[in-house]
Amino acid sequence: MKRTLLWLAAAVAVVAACQKPENGGNGNDNTPTGGDKTFTATLAPLTKVTLGEDGLALSWTKADKVSIFDGKGNQMFRAQGSGASAEILGSAAQADTYYALYPYDASASLNGTVIQTTIAKEQTSSAGGVDLQVVAAGKSDGDKIALSPLAAILKFTLDNDAVNVSSVKIKTSEGALSGTVSIDCGGKPVLAAGSTASEVKVSASEGGFKSGGTYYVAVIPGTVGKITVTYTVGSDEMEVSAKGTTLAAGSVYELPNLTRAMTAEEKGLLGTWLLLKYGSRAADGTVGSYPWVNVERGFPNPAQTDGDNITFKSNGTVEMNLGPNNDTYNNTTYETQTVQMTGNERWTIVKKDGSSYLKFDGNAFPLMLADATGIGGEYLIVNVNENEMLLEYPYQGEEGPSVLGIYLTPKGKETYVHSFKDGDFGVTADGAEEVQPLVDQGITWEVSIDADVPFYLMNKNAGLTLGRAWVAGQNARSARMWSESFANKKIASVTVNTARFAPRDESTDAVLTDQDKARADLSVFVGGVKIGATYSIEPEMTPFTFTAPDPVGGLLEIKWEATNNEANCFWVKSVQVIYEE
Repeated sequence: MKRTLLWLAAAVAVVAACQKPENGGNGNDNTPTGGDKTFTATLAPLTKVTLGEDGLALSWTKADKVSIFDGKGNQMFRAQGSGASAEILGSAAQADTYYALYPYDASASLNGTVIQTTIAKEQTSSAGGVDLQVVAAGKSDGDKIALSPLAAILKFTLDNDAVNVSSVKIKTSEGALSGTVSIDCGGKPVLAAGSTASEVKVSASEGGFKSGGTYYVAVIPGTVGKITVTYTVGSDEMEVSAKGTTLAAGSVYELPNLTRAMTAEEKGLLGTWLLLKYGSRAADGTVGSYPWVNVERGFPNPAQTDGDNITFKSNGTVEMNLGPNNDTYNNTTYETQTVQMTGNERWTIVKKDGSSYLKFDGNAFPLMLADATGIGGEYLIVNVNENEMLLEYPYQGEEGPSVLGIYLTPKGKETYVHSFKDGDFGVTADGAEEVQPLVDQGITWEVSIDADVPFYLMNKNAGLTLGRAWVAGQNARSARMWSESFANKKIASVTVNTARFAPRDESTDAVLTDQDKARADLSVFVGGVKIGATYSIEPEMTPFTFTAPDPVGGLLEIKWEATNNEANCFWVKSVQVIYEE
């Protein structure tokens, strides 16, 4: 049945005729019939219930099939023409009352006045909805049959840049969209759900969905929860959603447009991120390496970070919350720079020279730049995962070119960071053989070393030193740092910035070969279960991140372990824990 986008149309009339169908009209050759039958049928219009000026009118297409129940079986009738009216012809047994179902369903049955049929879990749709299976039913009144649309209709449109979409899945968090239904035609037709499913999978009749195309799908009417639309491009999936509502029979509901399909890398940025801290490095320094400085530790910029966040939306737009003032932002303490949101803030990922850059159009990111004329631009993506995002931006400062590093964490997760300093665990630069618990920001840590003579030293450059490889009996075979303070929290990731001692050739001051130098592994356990990989510790200070597949609580343990018999000691500069309450 052809569907045409118009203002709400009048009822579609199916005019009676006496022409015999070319291929017969009996859907069951073993059923006795009374010969050819014709009916004058009408079909009530669909109703538009969402914003927009287009309604959905119905018109017949030649060869459209209708089920006619004559008390003997399910007979197939066909439309012989197209347009607002058509001849519907078929063969049926003589009966006082006939019942009709559109579209034709060979498996449908009639019990008394009740038709049993299905609103399919898998449907096909063409751009413009020319093959919409609207599901309508009714009974005869003499030689007339009035059909009422009984399914609810969901409408979705692909934006012009949504290309190569292979399938679409529509799912609700509560209620039903597909499954078996019964239609009581004793009076005004009433549909009731039977065995149902909460989703519908839609394929394109043309073999693939057309960018810019509008599609329709029939679903079971009723109250549903949040509706999620997932569309697939290759191995990637993209989602948009709509609030729960009540889907009424014969009404059309418009879902959010499907925007361009996103890559897995782009999807990794979606969500709301909190601006946590930032630092800088020389323009020719190592990518991803800077002296991070927290606002809480006295660095004056930015003037306000509490509540500053950025939301990357799936439609490519950006939503900003800049703390106490959502319209302007104080970039530095030296000069107040007003940044007005343009209302056209957008984001995307671009590729250059083998690297990924986060590109902003409009004043879309709260950088602390005194000489900025705007805060759009491109930011090198150093790292991004479910726990953190690290970006870099070139900056011409007073002392020459440098690179600003911006560190963000997902909103809804807490971040604990501690950089070890003189006095932690009761350890100073003079060293100690015994330690005491460290209490920091409400978190209690303990530490121990497996050595003949345990020894701890606080190094202003490398943080806490565990063991002394250069003193006999004080080199560490292993070390352990642990905290019970995270037992009632759900840990998402742990990052340990650490290094190990590397014996050197005194004559050349070079690190000894792999065969001779000390080696050690680093592991993290939560609740006795190892999370992430086991890393081989480097002689250089290196941050190692351990990510839990699912956030988990319990005793947090960080373990260093020598893997050969060479003299060893370990340095730990900082620990970061990202967790949920």
